[in-house]
Amino acid sequence: MEDDVVVRTRRGIDVRIVFALCVITAVVAMGVVRMWPAGATGAPTRPVDRTINSYVLFALDNISLKGGNAQVAEIDNGDVGVQSDQPSDSLNLCQGGSSHQTKLGDGTQANSANFNTSSACSFWDVYSNHLVGTPTIRNSGPTPFTTPLIPPASLPPFPSFSCNPASPVTVPNNASQSLAPGTYGNVQIKDGAKLTLTGGTYTFCNISMGQNTSLIDVDATIVQVAGTVNTDGGTVGPSANAQFFVRGDGAGGGVAVGFGREGTVAGTWWVPNNQMNLGHGTDLTGHFWALRLQSDFNIQVHGVKAPCVDP
Repeated sequence: MEDDVVVRTRRGIDVRIVFALCVITAVVAMGVVRMWPAGATGAPTRPVDRTINSYVLFALDNISLKGGNAQVAEIDNGDVGVQSDQPSDSLNLCQGGSSHQTKLGDGTQANSANFNTSSACSFWDVYSNHLVGTPTIRNSGPTPFTTPLIPPASLPPFPSFSCNPASPVTVPNNASQSLAPGTYGNVQIKDGAKLTLTGGTYTFCNISMGQNTSLIDVDATIVQVAGTVNTDGGTVGPSANAQFFVRGDGAGGGVAVGFGREGTVAGTWWVPNNQMNLGHGTDLTGHFWALRLQSDFNIQVHGVKAPCVDP
């Protein structure tokens, strides 16, 4: 009888010990999981992209996008990346709370040595050496990479040019005008007006657009701006291959380009010395590269798909 009691007591102790060990193991495991960074276990679709044409949004120093406001800000057919690995420079996405969502399309990369994000973001592949936040990573990452992101010698060159202040261009309210290639001064497109660039190289001092305006271009258009560009929510395009080089002379607050609210902008833009503000509710197609990129809410960004070629 006493032996039976001893056996049952030992069995009870054994069960309690096993239970306690299970609880401890579970708690430790939960702690380990909580310490793991957000990530995905798949293999990257390809190595980190080292050519600037892969990037729909690219900054030398810093990108800060607010994301959607009660909707999803979509970025597709191109990568997002920051060149610098300095502690003060980073890629900052979805920092405004859980409702400010941003999603990068399948097959794209979000790349920055320093990356600040949140659960409101969704990425495909992520390359980062220091990821802060818990985004959804649908395929792989964060995967470390060597910096800089793009070899400096592979960054696009910036042309040397001068504008002609004595030759301004003004398009009156609700008027339409075509302009031949050449060197001009300030361009002012007043409310409701349209200026058409027929192709070739245009050099301007500054471009200022009023409300409900259009700057029309074609693939062979090259626009060189010594100062600043303000589209005020107008339309620039439709060519995603038209090239815009904006130097930013005299840029107030270091902002050389501002797209305003609810505009539509296409082209390949290169602003290496200053900031580009992508606007609020803007629809963007092409490539947008600058020293710094910022946006308000609800921008949509579309890269340019490579043309299909029959084998």
